[in-house]
Amino acid sequence: MTSEIHTVWDAEREQWKNLREGGGRASAYFDLKSDAVEAAQGTAEREGLEWIGHRKDGEINERNTYRKDPHPPTG
Repeated sequence: MTSEIHTVWDAEREQWKNLREGGGRASAYFDLKSDAVEAAQGTAEREGLEWIGHRKDGEINERNTYRKDPHPPTG
């Protein structure tokens, strides 16, 4: 089962795309990074995935986990 979804820059198409871990193709393409992030985070929240955002150079610059925490903080 997929546990991550990534928002990355596609230099060939000059658009942002969302990729699932282990997936061979993009689930969607976007002109604006903000639109790609919104779509990917919505999917991650619905499906309990980790979202990972990348800069245009490929470096990870953001991440958020939406799956259930097996060890939540107490108090």
